Amino acid sequence: MKISNNSFLAAINKTEMNDLTSEVKETIAINMKDHVNAKASFSAAGLWNIQRMRKARIQRRFLMAS
Repeated sequence: MKISNNSFLAAINKTEMNDLTSEVKETIAINMKDHVNAKASFSAAGLWNIQRMRKARIQRRFLMAS
């Protein structure tokens, strides 16, 4: 398997390898304020509420089964 994976790297010449591995300049996000001020859709309090509700459902399930 390694022989077949290494064979495609031999087909790339030196200039193509340099083009593929060159660094790209970073860009600045213009509309970043929109994302920073957005309301978080999930939080630790939300997870706590889900777990709390799950415990109550499990207890009700056992009460109804007995």
